[in-house]
Amino acid sequence: MRVTTLIPLLALVAMAIVLALASRDAPPLAADFGRPPQEHELPTPELDLGEAELVGTVYGADGKPVEGASLFVVQRGRPLWTFTDRHGAFVLGGLREGPVEVSVHAPEQMATTIATRVGVGPVSLRLTEPIPQDFHLPDPEPSDLTGWIVADGRDLGGFEVALTPTRPADLPGSGIPRRTICDGEGHFQFDALTPGDYQVILLPPWARGGSWPDLLGGLNGPPIRFSHPLSGPLQIPLGSGSVAGTAFDQAHGEVLSGALVVALPLTGSGEALASGRFPPVRTDAGGAYRLDPLPAGRYRVILTAGEEVREREVEVRPRETTDPGF
Repeated sequence: MRVTTLIPLLALVAMAIVLALASRDAPPLAADFGRPPQEHELPTPELDLGEAELVGTVYGADGKPVEGASLFVVQRGRPLWTFTDRHGAFVLGGLREGPVEVSVHAPEQMATTIATRVGVGPVSLRLTEPIPQDFHLPDPEPSDLTGWIVADGRDLGGFEVALTPTRPADLPGSGIPRRTICDGEGHFQFDALTPGDYQVILLPPWARGGSWPDLLGGLNGPPIRFSHPLSGPLQIPLGSGSVAGTAFDQAHGEVLSGALVVALPLTGSGEALASGRFPPVRTDAGGAYRLDPLPAGRYRVILTAGEEVREREVEVRPRETTDPGF
């Protein structure tokens, strides 16, 4: 055989050996991705279910089958429940034989827990106590509430005290909203006030019937609350102050009469409060002005006289007067 013929044959033999070896251990990417993967069955979880059933009928206090009653059982930490059909019958499976307690809730019947056994055949569960026709929680006994606003001699005639319940109306301890007017010394009284938890606010005469501004708790302070009935009168210190001063024409040193002064309440971050603004006042013939009462807090006071506008930020403190220096 010629050498020239032997060399191509050896090359073909070497290639066949390489292909044979490659076919024995195909690389991972040689898998056929066009077919779904081989299916494997997942193991069935162990639920610790019993094979017995509780079968029976629920009867009401009148001896008639009860439709739509719910039955609830807890066995080995597992909750199981079902409902009765229109004949009062039920089947509750997945139980183990032995004693159980069944909680039964049925229309117009008091909730009942009944002891019975699983695995003894059909059982009869009897409800013996219907809901009384006159069943209701006792109404709390109303009583009068008296009190006064401690205002250091300030005339509070026409100011309004408003009480707002702090609990939802469908919960026990919820009161009824009430309002009343103070006399000149700040005394007030609520006749036959329903017991409950209340928030109390004090409103100036121009804001009666509303909910802002509260002259007791301040602009950003927590509301004042109390629980009725109290052992004595309700006493609350006035939480408002004043902004007052005299405005001058700075160029000529003369007083400014007829200038408009307004106070804008501010939030803790210095932004204008969205609640609203207080009624503005004008300076009198002597340039004097007074914004009163103002809930304790921070304000931007603005004076406008013709085309001139001045602004100051001030802190109003309870029972104190602050002068912006206009």
